[in-house]
Amino acid sequence: MLATPQFLMISSTNGNSDHSHSRCLSSSSSSSCGSKSVGHRAPLQAGAWLQLAVLQSLLQLAAAAAAAPAMLQDIGKPSKPNSSSSLAGVTRVSSRQARLAKPLSAAAAAAAAPHSSSSSKGSWPYPGFPAPQALRPAVLAALARQPAPLPTAAQVEGPSSSSSSSSSSSSRRRPASKPEVLAPAGGWPQMRAAVENGADAVYFGVTGFNARARAANFVASELPAVMSYLHERGVKGYVALNILVFDEELQQLEELVRQLAAAGVDAAIVQDVGAVALIRAVAPRLAVHGSTQMSITSAEGAEFAAGLGVTRVVVGRELSTAEIERVSAGSGVEVEAFCHGALCRQPGPVAQACRMPYGLIVDGQIQDLADISYLLSPQDLMALQQLPAMIAAGVGCFKIEGRLKGPEYVAATTAAYRAGVDAAWDQLLQQERQQLERIASSSGASSSSSSSSSSRASSAAAGAGQLDPQLLANLAQVFSRGQDDVFDGLTPGFLEGSQHQRLVRGRAPRHRGLCLGRVSAVTSRGVVIQGLLHPVKRGDGLVFDQGTPERDEEGGAVWDMFSSSSSSSSSSSRDSGRGASSSSSRSRGPNSSGSSGSSGSGRGRKVEGEAPTGSTVELVFGPGQVRLNRLAPGDLAWKSRDPALEARLRGSYEAVSSTSARKLAVQVHVSGSLGSPLQLQLTDPDGNTVAADTGAVLLQQAARRPMSEADVAAGVGQLGDNTLTPAHVDASGLQLQQGLFLPASAFKAGMPQQPVLPDMLAAAAADAADSPSSSSRQQQQQQQHAPRLRVLCRTPSQVQAALQLPWLDEIILDFLEAHGLKQAVAAVQSAGRQAVVALPRILKPGESRLLWFYLGLGADALLLRGAGCLQQLLDLGGPGAAIQSIGELEVPGNSSGSNGDSNSVHGATAAAAAAAERVIIPRLEGDFSLNAANVLAADLLLGSGLSRLCPTHDLNAAQLAGLAEGIGSGREGRAAQLEAIVHQHVPIFHTEHCVFCRCVAALTGPRPSLCGEQAVGARCVLRLATWQVLRARQLCLGVAAGSAGTFLSKGNSYLDCGHPCERHELQLRDSTGADHLVLADMGCRNTVFNAAAQSGLYYLPRLAAAGYGAFRVELVDEPPEMVGQLLEGYRSVLEGRLKPAEVWQWLRSNSSGGVSTGSLEVKAERAAASLRPTARRS
Repeated sequence: MLATPQFLMISSTNGNSDHSHSRCLSSSSSSSCGSKSVGHRAPLQAGAWLQLAVLQSLLQLAAAAAAAPAMLQDIGKPSKPNSSSSLAGVTRVSSRQARLAKPLSAAAAAAAAPHSSSSSKGSWPYPGFPAPQALRPAVLAALARQPAPLPTAAQVEGPSSSSSSSSSSSSRRRPASKPEVLAPAGGWPQMRAAVENGADAVYFGVTGFNARARAANFVASELPAVMSYLHERGVKGYVALNILVFDEELQQLEELVRQLAAAGVDAAIVQDVGAVALIRAVAPRLAVHGSTQMSITSAEGAEFAAGLGVTRVVVGRELSTAEIERVSAGSGVEVEAFCHGALCRQPGPVAQACRMPYGLIVDGQIQDLADISYLLSPQDLMALQQLPAMIAAGVGCFKIEGRLKGPEYVAATTAAYRAGVDAAWDQLLQQERQQLERIASSSGASSSSSSSSSSRASSAAAGAGQLDPQLLANLAQVFSRGQDDVFDGLTPGFLEGSQHQRLVRGRAPRHRGLCLGRVSAVTSRGVVIQGLLHPVKRGDGLVFDQGTPERDEEGGAVWDMFSSSSSSSSSSSRDSGRGASSSSSRSRGPNSSGSSGSSGSGRGRKVEGEAPTGSTVELVFGPGQVRLNRLAPGDLAWKSRDPALEARLRGSYEAVSSTSARKLAVQVHVSGSLGSPLQLQLTDPDGNTVAADTGAVLLQQAARRPMSEADVAAGVGQLGDNTLTPAHVDASGLQLQQGLFLPASAFKAGMPQQPVLPDMLAAAAADAADSPSSSSRQQQQQQQHAPRLRVLCRTPSQVQAALQLPWLDEIILDFLEAHGLKQAVAAVQSAGRQAVVALPRILKPGESRLLWFYLGLGADALLLRGAGCLQQLLDLGGPGAAIQSIGELEVPGNSSGSNGDSNSVHGATAAAAAAAERVIIPRLEGDFSLNAANVLAADLLLGSGLSRLCPTHDLNAAQLAGLAEGIGSGREGRAAQLEAIVHQHVPIFHTEHCVFCRCVAALTGPRPSLCGEQAVGARCVLRLATWQVLRARQLCLGVAAGSAGTFLSKGNSYLDCGHPCERHELQLRDSTGADHLVLADMGCRNTVFNAAAQSGLYYLPRLAAAGYGAFRVELVDEPPEMVGQLLEGYRSVLEGRLKPAEVWQWLRSNSSGGVSTGSLEVKAERAAASLRPTARRS
């Protein structure tokens, strides 16, 4: 009997068994294939790969545009994959690996990427909810609004020998096959919802090793059942291991990785670079995807991950589509991007600092923001309209956020994006075919140009279509952070660039649903809503919004509905505003709330079925559900639940019959003889054929009972873990008369059977003797027995204060503005000290000029905070390398292809770079944001060329000490290269959204109330900025212009914001009264610093004994007069002249925000079982 084929070798054929053109046939990017040399058969890792291989066309177009007519009829041979190198120790992918991205013909594409559920038997059984296929026309019409650009003739011809690498890297490159739709699963119901609604892949967590502890997750023992369920339906399964792994957890992780590989998991989604190295050593065949927690925002960051063995990267949510394109074009790894869900990305167990209310303090004065409290809470991402552009930009997988969401959410979003990706892909292929036809039919350059212009005009004309309102309503209904009757909670995020006014409204942090409108009157039995924005029916759940979501809000299910007179409600609305009179209006009882406040009996006729959009209706609630005396005209009414929609969505995945399972029927031909591999030839209904064999596993002479045809049929029936179903098995080519046998044990995973972690840890400690050093002085510093104390300064005055200390020999400069930075470097160096310049945490495509600016400062060292910068500097030669001209450093902003999405650099221009003729790369140091949480990660990062490394903030004092001891202490140990931060205001939030750009500085006067004319409604102001909406309402309602309030900025980016961050100091006051400082860096990204200082005074002796070579004190807004005393206090404790308690008392007395041990304190972690679960398991 045949064993599972997850390690079968597969090759393409054209109806025969010729292996001269063997290639990897997976549907992912060629980065997963390119690690095998030409002619080598890539291992099949799971049944889903084989199914996709069958679906994928092996036929591609010829390269020459002159042969375009033949390209539409004839089929070329498949291209050979690129080869790559394998580095010692950990298998790595080549640094600049090219991907195949030739356009398919329409016929080949139709065979290459059918809907994954198109093979399901029977029709769509849920008429109340549209099938994914039914959604495609409406989605396709809307997607035409942003058509993908047509390929140029050069792109159709393919790269020629004369093409420059720069031009090819900047061209748009779509994936070679239809992108995946990747859905979340917090439990079994969500998994079933994702699979049955068309997901190509599902990602889920395993208890203990993922960033969603509150999700139900799965336990390791469930993995075989989970993967069997997925593979039987042709769906891939990715396990999220997207947290930092501590040293004490590495052994447990190794055991889990073995379980993942044994269960046939298709990939692990990983944040920790040490975990990546461990996975590659334990299970080399298990694919690794770089989590968004890796903060990959540039092609260099993607290349760094690729060097570790990562085959796919999840780019940061803060990138625009144009920036995603540059990441894809400039790296050799597959790109995955979020297309729907929350935009917050926070470290650790995903603390929700962004969903908390804050008061705003501007220049020391608290501001009245009216109903704006959630200043860091963005609306969610919804990228249906951006799908064509994202595919053209090279996105190979669209990820839906939401492992904490329910199955109804998963069903709705998966179905929507299944339809959206299918429609966008069909549109893109049609455009490519039309381009080929134009090239073939054009007789000259002028006619070709005219044809191209005509096609683009027709595409633009098609862009007048709108997204299906019902589709959008379903997405908003299942989950959206709606803000008011203008902002529905779903936005394009950063895909269209920075849009600060649109992204954050700040009224509410959680799910709202659909806004029905504002209450125009409160009656004795319910409320009247004039001009419904969405339909409503009996049973729908409503919640009433008075601008205070942190308090208990009134709400209930609609019990009955009656039509209502618009005149009476209009009169009540005008008389009862939400301004000065709102309090008296709210204090009246249910029988005295306006002109429509009678008993209600006999008033209006009963509304049957559904009250339509635009109607005026009185909504009645069941007894005791809603306290009507707490409601008032002007309150927003939200339909937070739609039980009918939820029931239809549940019907799409519950109790699905086995006949509807997603399987592909194939014809199977089996052949082989004694001493040769078992060979399979699979043919799908469209005639596409692939060949597979068992590789080195040969057919043997049976010692007992030989195989029979029944055994063969049964074994083939399990092909691909039941992802394929054999319609017919032909075993005539198998010489069963020879008494053949194939051992099942031969198909087990070819992974190391002995633990690998002890050897890896020993190697990390042994690497100390070979650790690189950028200079002899650095070597001497690392060999000094006494650790040094360094200070990080953020203002010139702090630098001057620090220079007054004669013993301080290194100062780190972390200026958030370029102004004064060069002078500060000169001042430090002229005083005989070493200047270390800190780089921003994020550099996006288009911001590489910043790196040149920092190199031109002539600092003694650069403190790196992102892997992208590290990779780019290593590509330039690393520490000590001389860069002769700016041409050796990519400056995307100067190229014709620059899109201008990225914010301009404050003072760091190309002119500054051009002024330097020759720059030497200084020594490189790694900061906390490189996330070194264990010995393996620290060893890897220090081995990459860093002279010093600061571990992650996630480690407590005991873990910091253990890391130093594990990596090797003593005179030759690498612990001397480690630096611990012992005083800081921890950066608790880092955001692409600029709080300065969005916030209102003062909003006084009465709140505007509705007017009867409703001149400003949701439709006419849907895409206006918030300040425009408020201003329009004030004009409509006759509110005095003087009470409009002044915004710090009305702009959307650095180009038009007016730079308020350069003139104002901003703080956010939390619910405890703590004021957290907000600073904007050169890229306009905001960092929120904890009000309380975190001190490691009590842990200094232990960390020094563990071997740390340096300790850092970080300043934020400390005044200059405090700097000297603060540093002297820590130095005294480090040298044993003062006790920690003595300095601690001084800190408490002189720190306005207080002081604590913070994350350094050793605490027992809260068990996941004690957290409130947010996803159902069954």
